[in-house]
Amino acid sequence: MRIENHILKMDDDREYELPRLPRPARVHVWQVPENYRTSGLFVSVQQPGDMQEQPACSPFDAIFLGTLDLDADDTAALEHVKSEWLQRILHQSDAAMAALAGSYSAHEKLSWDKQEAEARAYLADSSSPTPLLSGIAAARNLTVEDLAQRVLAKVAAYEVAAGQILGEQQRCEDSIKKATSIEAVQTVAFGA
Repeated sequence: MRIENHILKMDDDREYELPRLPRPARVHVWQVPENYRTSGLFVSVQQPGDMQEQPACSPFDAIFLGTLDLDADDTAALEHVKSEWLQRILHQSDAAMAALAGSYSAHEKLSWDKQEAEARAYLADSSSPTPLLSGIAAARNLTVEDLAQRVLAKVAAYEVAAGQILGEQQRCEDSIKKATSIEAVQTVAFGA
């Protein structure tokens, strides 16, 4: 018996297609009754760290034929590394976004949309109601107009910074998708 291109080939011309895995594995083969497996074979593919499967038929009816090494499939290995690397990039992007907003309290972040809406409305029409901005401005000894301008300046600065982070994330995603080798995937770096 031998493995060729992820096909287990038996000496009697029986063939069994093996999975295409991202890591090398061991293939264990038993001859079993055809009423248990129509092919007459029980094939167990064991990846590192996995338990080895055994035929569930009577042990007296199973004849162990041997073990072979199954090489990793290059395409599966590349897709596995791409998936892992993408998760790494997303984690780094999330961390960068969290750092960007990290100096603000949770309650303040919840008010951002309302602050921006009131600021835009007020600067377009100074008779617009500004209950949130009026309270903040009074506590800070600012005019509502001054606070509205500061709010919109911070919104603009945040959007620029967030856009850079998201653009970097998407650049990395594009590079990972286009990569044709594991080495090319592993050169993709967030913030590089």
